[in-house]
Amino acid sequence: MFHRFNLIGKLFAINRVILWVMTKKINFLLADDDGDDREMFEEAFKKISPLGVLNIFTDGKKAVDYLSNCPDEELPCGFILDYNMPHMNGPQVLDWLCNQTRMIGINKFIWSTDSRKDYVDGCLGKGAIEYFVKPNTIDGLSAIVKKIVDYCDTVC
Repeated sequence: MFHRFNLIGKLFAINRVILWVMTKKINFLLADDDGDDREMFEEAFKKISPLGVLNIFTDGKKAVDYLSNCPDEELPCGFILDYNMPHMNGPQVLDWLCNQTRMIGINKFIWSTDSRKDYVDGCLGKGAIEYFVKPNTIDGLSAIVKKIVDYCDTVC
């Protein structure tokens, strides 16, 4: 009898954690010029954080313009930036973010199809927490989004 109650208690605790993750409202920013990548990221994000807010931009300049005018209480808990974008690429956005004191505690990530060591090292040196190589499966993308949401859970 004791084991059954213990198991039920553990299942209840696991369900509470799953419910908490799925109902936590996370505010996040994605900047990527590739429409397919944006769409797939958004789909995975909605599955992992259904109540989350995902602000999507097609280039770094538009993301910076948004952040420049964003009230502090509406700042995202994290950014994922494509390495190669028109107008302002991921590393340039990271440079800009480094000079914005109100952005210091925000999680920053880069993703790209290119995994060159100098790209990775450069982005990590500019404050990115992690550099992801864009996956070619939905499971791979979901793993990246889950990791990013988990980072936001620790900050937000």
